[in-house]
Amino acid sequence: MIRFIKPSAYFTFAAIAGFVLFSASCSNSFDALKDLDENCTNVENPQGVEVLCIGTENSELSIENISGQTVYYLVIEQRTLALIDIDPDYTTWLSMEMDETVTIPYTDIIGYDETATEAWITWVLEEDETGGSITIEL
Repeated sequence: MIRFIKPSAYFTFAAIAGFVLFSASCSNSFDALKDLDENCTNVENPQGVEVLCIGTENSELSIENISGQTVYYLVIEQRTLALIDIDPDYTTWLSMEMDETVTIPYTDIIGYDETATEAWITWVLEEDETGGSITIEL
């Protein structure tokens, strides 16, 4: 569960489940990106393994799993990140099988509104349980 934190109460947002911050294994910078072309950018985990190919076009986010294993992931609007409490059980997140590509309209990004300029993507690989995250421009 994701809970939006308000000064007087917690509001449960059940559209998507959990996340855990991997302080030792997260990559939160654009240094994790390697340009492929203008439509797709490879993202590596902290161990240097290419995990995802991410692109944005026509108000949609495209994420391709190039890791060779199942990937659990979340996509959250950057400012919303400060307002939520995320359950650490990554097996309840969205998932992608090997070589699968998902297309996510910006309007389906957690916390998205028309003023959003960035989204935060986090992932965990199923087999070796390594993960990472990155902030991208929308």
